[in-house]
Parts: sequence; C-alpha cells; structure tokens
Amino acid sequence: MSLINVKCPECGYIFEAESENEKTACVKCNSEFSTERGSKFYKSFKKVEVDKLLVSKGETYLKVDSLLNKVEFYLDNEDFDNAKKLALEALELTPTNYRVYISLVYAYTENFKKLDDEEHVPYLKKAITLASDEQKKLIKSAYADYYNRRKMTKEEIDDYNTQEEAHLLKSLEKLLKDGLGKHFLKEKGLKPLFKILIILGVIPLLLTTPAIIFNNAILTISLFVSFIAVLIVFFKYYNDYSIVKTYNTALDLFDAYPTLNLEKEKSVKILNLFIQFAVNYLNGATDINLKQGLDEIIILMIENATDSTKKYFSSHKELKKYL
Repeated sequence: MSLINVKCPECGYIFEAESENEKTACVKCNSEFSTERGSKFYKSFKKVEVDKLLVSKGETYLKVDSLLNKVEFYLDNEDFDNAKKLALEALELTPTNYRVYISLVYAYTENFKKLDDEEHVPYLKKAITLASDEQKKLIKSAYADYYNRRKMTKEEIDDYNTQEEAHLLKSLEKLLKDGLGKHFLKEKGLKPLFKILIILGVIPLLLTTPAIIFNNAILTISLFVSFIAVLIVFFKYYNDYSIVKTYNTALDLFDAYPTLNLEKEKSVKILNLFIQFAVNYLNGATDINLKQGLDEIIILMIENATDSTKKYFSSHKELKKYL
C-alpha cells in the first residue's frame, strides 16, 4: 500500500496515510476526514508554507523539517527503527538543529521506555547545548522521570512496572465499560438490519425481469434506486458486524489478560496500545482503524508470547489464526 502526506483539517497535524483508504483518522486528535480532502489540504497549505520557508530559511531547512515531521509520525506510532533512520538522515543535513537531536533521544529511548539504552546520551547532551532556555526546561521535564527510573534496581523496576500495569488495566477496564452501551446497541441492531437487507434484496430481483421486458423508464429507475439502497444497507451491516466482531474479540482478550502472564515491561506497552484502541472506539473510529489497532496489539502479544498466551490464542476461534 502506498503512503501519501495528509494534513488534518481540524488540528493541522501532518502525517502519512494509506492512499487506498477512503477515510483517515488523525493520529493526533482522532478526528475523521476523507483521505483525498486531507491530501488536498496538505498540498494547498504546503505550497504556501514552502514558498515562505524557501525565502526565509532555505532548501536544507525544508528537507530537515520534512524529515522531522515524518520522524514525529513514526515516534507517535512507536516505529522507532524508521524514526531513528530518518532522524539520522536529518543529522547528515544539519548538525545544529535542536529537534534532530531530541528526536534521536526519543527514538533511541523508545519514547523514554527503554531504560538500558546508552546510545541516546551524546544526542541528549548535544540537544541541551543547542536548546533555548525554554527548550531546556522541556527537556528536563520530559527526561526527569526516565532518568530516575534508569537509576532503579531490577527489583524496583519490576515493582514500578507491576504498579504501572495495574494502573493501566484499571484505566482500560473503565474505557471498555464505557463503550459497552454503544457496543450492545450496535450488536442488537445487527439482526433487524440483516432482515432489512434481505427484504431490500428481494426488490431488485422482482423488478429486474419486468424492467427488461417492458423497457419501462420508471421500472428501470426503481430498479436502480432499490439496488443502491441494498448496497447502502449492506455496507452499513458489514461495517457494524466488523466493529462488533472486533470489539468482542477485544473484550475476550481483556478478560483473559491476567492469565496470559506477559512480561511486565512488555505488558505496559501492550496496554497503552489497548487503551488507544478503546479510546478510538469511543471516538467512533472506522472498522478498518479498529481492526488495525487490535491487530497491532495481537501481533505484539504474539512476539512476546508465553505458553499461556499461545494456549489461549489456539483455543480462541478468532485469535488462533494469528498463530
């Protein structure tokens, strides 16, 4: 699938989206808009921005700025390898940009979660050297908790992760419960929606033969309208069915979560993704976005699978296909 640059019409955030998708959800504010509109919005603003920056700061600045915008996207999506690769490309273009060095700090520390990393230290020192007074305060604020955790013993880190996991599980439970009302209504509505689909599906069958035989304009228009109605209801049913199925799988996974015995540090990362999934559901994300979110959670769980995880996945009708 090819990626294109889009700009969110709500918050103005620039990120990459799959060009094949009809709709896209902003990775920053979660608002939904058509991918085509986001692309046009990006191009129209980009030309104005590029013209201004070319005059004031030059072409190298633009290349670095473009790379760092992509780095930010990858960091938000925890794709640290690509974030690191692009940030290093930016570093080759300029050795004096504060954002380059702080981006490398985030990439190497995996958003301040990888406690044993040492490679970020020279980049951190360089970022502090180049930072303004205000930026230095932001670095200190962002780095303080990470710095303190790096000094913990293994036992202290395990205890910290255990407490963090418990806190995240509680937050996730609340978010999933908040979505149950909406979920049950959608699930309950599938049966009547299916009946409507069957009834509407009969109408084109009844109209097709008379429309062909009599070549009547009214019959032909009625056939076309009924066919469109069938398609609309079909896609509505398919979308709701897909969302219900995905959410049911997520609920099953949450119920079984305490028995899966995942490593605490990995569990914290998985639960953060799970929370984002629950938030996206409450914000009305599409079936495609929800499926992608759940797939990301499941793949990460399989990568760190315990015997308990494998056993549960193999016994679940939806999850066993991932093994």
